[in-house]
Amino acid sequence: EIDIKNSKFPFSVCWTTLPLISWICPLIGHTGIADSAGRVHDFAGPFFVSIDNMAFGRPLKTWVLDPEKIMNPQWAEEENLTAAWDECIEVADEEYRGYMHNLFCNNCHSHVARCLNLMEYCGKRNWTMVSVFFHLLFKAHFLSWIHMVQAYVGTVVTIGVALLLAFVVF
Repeated sequence: EIDIKNSKFPFSVCWTTLPLISWICPLIGHTGIADSAGRVHDFAGPFFVSIDNMAFGRPLKTWVLDPEKIMNPQWAEEENLTAAWDECIEVADEEYRGYMHNLFCNNCHSHVARCLNLMEYCGKRNWTMVSVFFHLLFKAHFLSWIHMVQAYVGTVVTIGVALLLAFVVF
């Protein structure tokens, strides 16, 4: 069960804004994947996976997943899919602790995709940062209307300042 107050989002992909970048393009943000206890694991920088403390703030929206959709034969036969879920995330975490972070090629979305590939979530082994992006875009939900406002306030202010400067200068 999601617990917003304590920032626990079990079996979810979580999204939050990236300062400056999300203000210019509000669809772009930072992602992590939560274990069965609700702790978010995010590839936060070179050789570093943060656990239970997302690099750019608390999640604003989540895409809730179902551990029953783990299809990897190595894990799907387990009596305890919760343990399988957590193990897949730990394997991806360990792998990404050895990677350099790159904003365009090897980033937080790639880490989430790796977790989903290890699980063969929904029978897929070809999750990518792009597919994670589109699933978040169309399947994730804001935690509340206040979280939605928090996601877009930077964009509104940026547009407002740009318009103000455009009218003052011209």
